[in-house]
Amino acid sequence: MSVEFDKRIKAHFPVGSYVKDMGQILNDNEFQHDWSCDSGQEHSAWREELLFPSRMRASIHWRADETGRIVEIRGAYRQLFSL
Repeated sequence: MSVEFDKRIKAHFPVGSYVKDMGQILNDNEFQHDWSCDSGQEHSAWREELLFPSRMRASIHWRADETGRIVEIRGAYRQLFSL
């Protein structure tokens, strides 16, 4: 599941895409994010959902250059816990 999510993230937000455009899509899809990192530092966004009996987290991690373009990106989808 996580490998497929990573592929989808890389296809939807390829290297060279603008972070601001990705950010709007992530906001529209209720992702929380950490914009506090400087250029070259890793940023992250995440969304959790309850899929009884588990809680799942989708997360996206990226680095951007000084022009606001994505230079590296990856996605992960994992189970946080199970009831």
